[in-house]
Amino acid sequence: MKFAVRKAQLSDLDSIFAIEQAHGFNPRSLKQLLFSLEHHQVWVLANDQVIAFAVFQCVLDEAELLNIVLNKAFQGQGLAKQLLSQSLESLQQQGILQCLLEVGESNLTAQGLYRTLGFKEIAVRKNYYHLASGVQDALIFEYRF
Repeated sequence: MKFAVRKAQLSDLDSIFAIEQAHGFNPRSLKQLLFSLEHHQVWVLANDQVIAFAVFQCVLDEAELLNIVLNKAFQGQGLAKQLLSQSLESLQQQGILQCLLEVGESNLTAQGLYRTLGFKEIAVRKNYYHLASGVQDALIFEYRF
């Protein structure tokens, strides 16, 4: 099955919401996702259905990856890497020079993905995530184009 990366459209909102609710780390509301579609850059990975999305906040020449969520049924196929790498290429074409993100210290899978794409860990936010399982640090990663 072949998937393409494209900018999200308002018609994708219900699919994005379903993925967020089923697979998101800290699921956002429909209203919050609509705000993202209206004010941020949202990229989706889709064929006949949306299976993943990434939300970037862009200011001047800097982007921040706010969220990336992949339907768990499609994990382990390199699709999150496809979504993120093609999104980064599009951001670079728009003049973005740097992308930042934060990730929980226990999310080793995501850290591996970011490192594979060339992100470097640059800082730690101590006790950033307050989870049912306890408190954990956030690692800050940076990608320079």
